Amino acid sequence: MSSAKNSYAVQQLCTKLNNPDADLRYMALTDLISDIQRSGDTFGVDEATEHSTVEQVLALMNDTNGEVKNLAVKTLAALIKHVSEIRIQIIIDRLVAFTASKDEGVRDIASLGLETVVSEITPGTPLASIACAKLAPKVIAQVESTSSSPELLIDALELLTDIVSRFESTVRTMTALQNSVLKAVTPLLDSLRHIIRKRAVTTLATLAACSDAALFNTLISSTILKSLKGKDIDKLKTSVSLVGALARSAPTKMGKKAAELVPLILSAASKDDDELKEGALQTLEALVLKCPTELALTMLEIIQIGTSLVKYDPNYAGGDDDDDVEMNGLSDGDDDDDDEFGDEYSDDDDTSWTVRRGATKLLSARIVTRADLLNTFYRIVSPALIARFGEREETVRKGWCTSKAGEDCWSSYESSLPSLFMKN
Repeated sequence: MSSAKNSYAVQQLCTKLNNPDADLRYMALTDLISDIQRSGDTFGVDEATEHSTVEQVLALMNDTNGEVKNLAVKTLAALIKHVSEIRIQIIIDRLVAFTASKDEGVRDIASLGLETVVSEITPGTPLASIACAKLAPKVIAQVESTSSSPELLIDALELLTDIVSRFESTVRTMTALQNSVLKAVTPLLDSLRHIIRKRAVTTLATLAACSDAALFNTLISSTILKSLKGKDIDKLKTSVSLVGALARSAPTKMGKKAAELVPLILSAASKDDDELKEGALQTLEALVLKCPTELALTMLEIIQIGTSLVKYDPNYAGGDDDDDVEMNGLSDGDDDDDDEFGDEYSDDDDTSWTVRRGATKLLSARIVTRADLLNTFYRIVSPALIARFGEREETVRKGWCTSKAGEDCWSSYESSLPSLFMKN
């Protein structure tokens, strides 16, 4: 279809977009999307029609009908590949402005619109470069703004992560953009809201996968090492989590920093905080799985912390049969005394099982990644893991056996047991 015919057909549809009947507006958007998809790369309209179409579809983002609003988002995503750069900028600017709306419905639909637009852009294309150059700075500005609400910050961080992840090849070539993201997101690691800190960790880990070495080193030296050496528990938790995320997203870069970081993670695992212990064990597991060679020198320390914490159960005092008999002989009065303290603590408050679970998975990962040392592990680690079959918490007892590392661990044992018995 020629540009003139396309323009005429689209103009007819635009007239329906202003119809007071929501069904007609919805049908007009549906027809517009169909025309765009059917025409493919040959779809094109004159400048006046393009301007009118974009403006009217953007206006429907505030439509009173929810279905029309949702379809307007899909229409923008379809249009983005077929309009001029100046119109792309208008779409981006308007959607970004909508995300700052006090109206939750408008804010949500605008966030969805930006996510949909990003998902429709093919990575490595000129349009991807436009998205990085035009959209990313707008989102970064929202992240940096002190007036941004927590909800807006969360949405902005998610969108920024999507941009960096989807257009990784383009972001690799844009050092200035990388530095802008690092500068904007790093302060949010100290946010009072856990969800914002968590989103910031995800964004930085995604950035690390495509950043240059200088930026990665800056993140480690200026932010992570400083927090890991401090005493603030919340900052420790966030930095430990970030190290684990970086190990999964950028293992080659992280491997070069393992010698500096592992001792600090081991130290964090020894702190008197179950959540921090669990996080440290998860991070050590990620480092072991992703950087096994670089962790060779700290193997014994990692095994020691694993075998120590696999027995970590400060709220449970096991007893022998004599103790059970003695307990069974308590008088009713003694039971009443116990009831007085019954509300002070319950198993529901016990989080130590998450530590034991993390320790079993760490030990399993260590075995899987160093099968050449299976004989040593058999003697040192096996007793601790086998003891977990007596674990009172089912999640710990079964969890590591059904995990990938646990399955691989058992497979390694099964295939090597004959030779192990011969050696012993």
